[in-house]
Amino acid sequence: ICYLYEISRLTEIILERDATEDFKYFRVPSKDDPTRPTLLHLAAEQNFLHVTKSLVERYPGLLYLWTNKQDDNPIYLPVELALKKYKDDTAAYLISQMRHDR
Repeated sequence: ICYLYEISRLTEIILERDATEDFKYFRVPSKDDPTRPTLLHLAAEQNFLHVTKSLVERYPGLLYLWTNKQDDNPIYLPVELALKKYKDDTAAYLISQMRHDR
């Protein structure tokens, strides 16, 4: 549990200090993961609720970005990855932040 707090705090520090970097458009390089998930996809999949909250508060548009289509892999929204991995707390938070008209 302690490492989760440390990861959350580190994320907050990075987002606050490195204001010149636009993490909204950051995706995992295709050589590492061809589906190119965003930081929110990664946080949701790992159930990093505090990181997820920090990212959504700063970049709400990340809620609606899909992973890239790759061969037989379907595309996913961050909330779908959280649901697929049974990360209920994170999925519930993401659902609560989504707008029905998007």
